[in-house]
Amino acid sequence: MNPVILKSIAKGAELAYSNREVALDILSKIQVWRKSKDQQTDAAVSVTVEERLERLESGSETRDILDEEQSELLAGLAASVAELSSSSQALLARTKMLIGLIVLSMCLSIAALVLALMG
Repeated sequence: MNPVILKSIAKGAELAYSNREVALDILSKIQVWRKSKDQQTDAAVSVTVEERLERLESGSETRDILDEEQSELLAGLAASVAELSSSSQALLARTKMLIGLIVLSMCLSIAALVLALMG
């Protein structure tokens, strides 16, 4: 297999692995955020307007951070998919070329065999 293609595949796998860590981090933040939201709902009965406003602003900041991390993750995944796609296209082209060479080789072998049997 072509070393360039192998390097591209390895780089794509490395990007996917590093993005996996980011995805797990985002998932844990979402779970913490949901738990705190449930707890806030239980405690919201005795909360003042100022406290509720502060919590809403904090939640908005958290969502902004999550949105930013999610967009970075999606950009990384898109880059990985694009790189893997181009590597796959190159591999497909090389495979087609090799199949063509194999067919040509078989035709030449058959022609040589026919000539040997006739001569």
